[in-house]
Amino acid sequence: MDPTHAALLDEKRVDLIQSELDLAFTFLQVADTTGIREVRERYIQNAGKACDEARHLLEQGLVCNKLQLEAIKGNLAWLQTRLKEQTQVD
Repeated sequence: MDPTHAALLDEKRVDLIQSELDLAFTFLQVADTTGIREVRERYIQNAGKACDEARHLLEQGLVCNKLQLEAIKGNLAWLQTRLKEQTQVD
């Protein structure tokens, strides 16, 4: 694979991981606003799935700069903590 194509794929992978983390964050925000337990639990489950997908993509290897990697790992850790807190509340 030529270096330009490889760099583009790495950039897209970073974007995909960030999108999954953003999606998980959004699901948690919506879960916090609903008063219906079943709906809340479904949003928390969906947040967990998005977080798991981001973690899986990250574990496959990621070529990015240090700042991007720190941001991704920080967001992932924060989301995992929030998910743990949410499941302990129920």
